[in-house]
Amino acid sequence: PILADDPDREYLPLPARYIRREDAFAVKVRGDSMMGDGVLDGDYVVVVPTRDPKDGEMVVVLAEGIEGVEAGETTIKRLWREDDTAIRLESSQSGIEPIILRRDAIWAVYKVIGVVRWRIN
Repeated sequence: PILADDPDREYLPLPARYIRREDAFAVKVRGDSMMGDGVLDGDYVVVVPTRDPKDGEMVVVLAEGIEGVEAGETTIKRLWREDDTAIRLESSQSGIEPIILRRDAIWAVYKVIGVVRWRIN
């Protein structure tokens, strides 16, 4: 996923009864690391900012030092607390190693509250 300053930003109308928060926004997914959770390349995940995600929640994380992720990009994974100083981000695809991050390296965390997919043939 790419965050806010994407020059190709689009508007994605969604039913208010499902979103219920003014700070929600959608992020386009690139990649297949969360296919096991039904999140596919090209989907949009609807997210809201969170300061205290629960263990096991699917999140979009903006942080420094994520291998394979360029500065300003995000990653979508399931979050687990390792201890008071680190978190583990896990893919739902087997064979992909978890990412361990220091909590002070995390710039922002967004909780995934929905997935939007169009498949028009």
